[in-house]
Amino acid sequence: MMPVGSRFEFVIPPELAWGKKGVGNKIGPNAVLFFDVRLIEVEF
Repeated sequence: MMPVGSRFEFVIPPELAWGKKGVGNKIGPNAVLFFDVRLIEVEF
């Protein structure tokens, strides 16, 4: 479904990502999580 060379950006809302507490002092509360996914090669 994702052809080689394609790029997708996924945005995860705060309630599914880090939540109201965050992660220590590195990630604040209600932070949005972003994924940048690039398919470079498929091996069988």
